[in-house]
Amino acid sequence: SKSSSTTTTTKPHKLSREEQITLLDTISNTCLDKGIALISTGKSTNAMNKDWETSTHFVTPPPSLKLTVSAVHTKEHLEECVRVLGEVVKEVLGSFGGDV
Repeated sequence: SKSSSTTTTTKPHKLSREEQITLLDTISNTCLDKGIALISTGKSTNAMNKDWETSTHFVTPPPSLKLTVSAVHTKEHLEECVRVLGEVVKEVLGSFGGDV
């Protein structure tokens, strides 16, 4: 006879907007410490939202990271950026208690 095992999975915790901003700001700042510049948009979209509170058509975009690449970046620059970003995301998510 086959034995059945039950596995319980827990739903991931949905981060609040402030938690998302904190997480992305930490990733951005840590990358900057390692020589990679990323922009975290969370605080600026919060400020923008306050200016538009009376607008019925304004939708606040979710917090995000922005990265700009130009023609002067080499393949090596891009590979280094991807490597550093990957390490930082693992490090920061680990410190926030997230699984990577």
